[in-house]
Amino acid sequence: MKKIFAAVMLTLLMALPAHSAPAQGSLQPLGNAALADLIRASKGKAVMINFFATWCPPCRQEIPSIVKMNKKFAGKVVFVGVSVDDAKTAAQVQPFIKKMGMDYPVYAVTGELVQAFGVTSVPFNVFYDKHGKKQLAGSGVLDDEDFEQVIKDLIK
Repeated sequence: MKKIFAAVMLTLLMALPAHSAPAQGSLQPLGNAALADLIRASKGKAVMINFFATWCPPCRQEIPSIVKMNKKFAGKVVFVGVSVDDAKTAAQVQPFIKKMGMDYPVYAVTGELVQAFGVTSVPFNVFYDKHGKKQLAGSGVLDDEDFEQVIKDLIK
């Protein structure tokens, strides 16, 4: 019930425009071609792409779990953050990354990436197995137990 409520609330409260502008500042943008390169370069490792925003309470709830999983599955999983912050909140992204202890690569979103995955709310996660095949994608916060099980299934 908790997961369903969170998913419904995220969808209602955190809808993103279909063509989000890339965040400004020092983050590199991540487009479809760059993501494909990243996944190819990660062959043999699972990949998790986490779309987030500094203004998103569920994102702030989920990121510590991602940081924890990054440490636990180092060398087996590549974690990547993608900020959907726009020009209004872009200045907050770097301090947010530091405050949250995000010790994995973080990029700025591009409209093509939002369209490719159909991102309409955050957090939005995409999981690839160790063979580079997309296995899961969707909105909502995973609890630690489910999150760890997803990771374990991807690296089998």
